Amino acid sequence: MAHRSQSKRRTKPNTNNKAAQRVSQPHFDDDTSFNPAEDLADFTDYIASETFQYLPEELKTLDYYGYSKDTDLQARYALPLTGDNIADLLPTLDPSISDSLTAYGITHDAV
Repeated sequence: MAHRSQSKRRTKPNTNNKAAQRVSQPHFDDDTSFNPAEDLADFTDYIASETFQYLPEELKTLDYYGYSKDTDLQARYALPLTGDNIADLLPTLDPSISDSLTAYGITHDAV
C-alpha cells in the first residue's frame, strides 16, 4: 500500500495588493495625518511646558525625598493634589491652560 503524504501549504495574504491595502487602512487627505499617540504626546508636552513655568519655585525642584522630610511642604502641598488646588498652586496660570484641561475633561469648571 502506497503511503502518500499530503502537505498542507500555508500561504500569507498578499500584502502587495493595492486594493487590499486601501481597504485595511483609513483614508486621509494628503495634508492630514492621524496619530493618536503623537497627538497625546504633543498635548501633554504642551500642558507640562506651559504649566511648569507657573509653578512656585520650590515645586520646580522638589523631589520625593525632600517632600517626605519637610513637614511644612507636606502641609502646604497635601496629597492628592486636585483641580481644586489649582488656584492656590498656580494663581497666575494662563487661562488657556485651564480651558484646555477642562475641555478634555481632565479638570472641571468651578461651580
